[in-house]
Amino acid sequence: MCWAHMRRNVNKKLNTIRDHDVRNEILDDIDKLQLCESEKIFRNASTLYMKKWSKRENDFSQYFEDEWLKTRDSWYEGYNNFTPSTNNSLEATNRVIKDEHTFRERHSLSRFFIIANEIVNKWSKSRNQNQIDPILFSTEPTISLKKWTDAYHFAKSSKSVLQISSKTKGFTDYYIPAGEAENITNNEIQKYNRKKWTSFDQFKDLQFGIWKVTLSGNASQWKNGLCNCPSFFKEFICKHVIGMAIRLKFCKPPSSAKDIPLGGKRKRGQPRKATKALLVQ
Repeated sequence: MCWAHMRRNVNKKLNTIRDHDVRNEILDDIDKLQLCESEKIFRNASTLYMKKWSKRENDFSQYFEDEWLKTRDSWYEGYNNFTPSTNNSLEATNRVIKDEHTFRERHSLSRFFIIANEIVNKWSKSRNQNQIDPILFSTEPTISLKKWTDAYHFAKSSKSVLQISSKTKGFTDYYIPAGEAENITNNEIQKYNRKKWTSFDQFKDLQFGIWKVTLSGNASQWKNGLCNCPSFFKEFICKHVIGMAIRLKFCKPPSSAKDIPLGGKRKRGQPRKATKALLVQ
């Protein structure tokens, strides 16, 4: 189920609730539900969500349970990891087919087979690596300059990281405090790994209070690392994975990533180039 369409429909239903703060709180809780990394976590968290809101907003809660927990429940990240959570790319491809090939006309089946053959032939050639300027199929996440900068700042920060051997042989788990917190304790890690909560608010505090990065001992495989932060779920890479790789000396950030002072934020767009000699910049 496309997350964007699901959220849009929920927003429409939320307009029936007059209290603006309540609407925002419900939407924030649903956003947290969407980030559940497995079916077990989603089911347990959904039960706590219904326990929290069923008495306060019964009508909306009944709608949400019937529509998005029983009928269409495939909108959370852990339903199918490493796949897009929206169908935006599919819609874009659909538009290309209509605008460039079928021209938004209805065709007979025989004619459509001919068009489909032309589409496959054209797309195959455009993705041939021997062609000039081919469309390449990415086999690893693309890291932007902003992501490199954020990762470098994280690597140079004073945040403490606790290292524990992963259950998977050859991998190591690194636990990082989320938000403004600087330190993390073994007791907090145990609570996080226990995955037991008594309320939905406790679920949010424990599940999103620690970021868990898993990296292979093979330095060349660091881009295949995992993290449970929202950025990783959306882009399959995050500053925590890159930052830990920098700390472990698995990789080196580009020199341009170090241009921004620690704690600063990079502006949008490409960095400004240096002016010519003998000119005041």
